[in-house]
Amino acid sequence: MHMLGKEMRIWLQPAGSSSRQLLLQLERWDFNWQSRYLLKDPIPLKKGARLFVEAVFDNSTGNPSNPNHPPKTVYLGESTEDEMGFVVVGIMTDSRPNGTSDFFNYFEKMLEANTLRKLMEKR
Repeated sequence: MHMLGKEMRIWLQPAGSSSRQLLLQLERWDFNWQSRYLLKDPIPLKKGARLFVEAVFDNSTGNPSNPNHPPKTVYLGESTEDEMGFVVVGIMTDSRPNGTSDFFNYFEKMLEANTLRKLMEKR
């Protein structure tokens, strides 16, 4: 989110369930907080699990971060003057993926590189 972002939540809905579990909640979004957030403990996901993102925006005069005085219509876009709600979720598997893909082949080559190997050994 950009300057109009107010709150963000990420929810997990397990496969076959109608209930959702809150994974992450940012109650007072700040544009300068665009960072990564790691869960304290990993959460196993089963096939069919769904993730939901809730983003709340404040385009009012009461938002001190609103760059538009008076407020104006804001559109979807990547510019700081536009708005968006965007979450990237990283997952890990217990086993090596079946089959091949360009991404997987690229990642394998990266693991062979000395720089990445050194970084992984430090963990």
